[in-house]
Amino acid sequence: MGNGFTAELTGNYKAREVYAYMFLKPMWSLNIGTQKKFKNNSTLKFSFNNIFLTSNPEARNVYASYVENFVVRRDTRVATLSYTYNFGSGKSAQPRKTGGAEDLKQRVGNG
Repeated sequence: MGNGFTAELTGNYKAREVYAYMFLKPMWSLNIGTQKKFKNNSTLKFSFNNIFLTSNPEARNVYASYVENFVVRRDTRVATLSYTYNFGSGKSAQPRKTGGAEDLKQRVGNG
């Protein structure tokens, strides 16, 4: 996309499931997102999940002579807008020390 912009498109699919006498239909969803990185170490992000409102469970229960169909309707769509600013250069001023055993040997005089 250029100019510090990136985009993402993701999808999820859950195949048909069978639980004893319940048959759950397949579910799917599509999500989109974009972000813009600025020169001042900040990022603006926008995402929208389940844009087609398709991840609602539907099932059929069959038990002896009893049959029940149901659909769970809920709004699972979520839009998110975030702004992140990173303070500093992202590099620590002093590297982290490692090798504590070597330091101890030098102090004792065996190094």
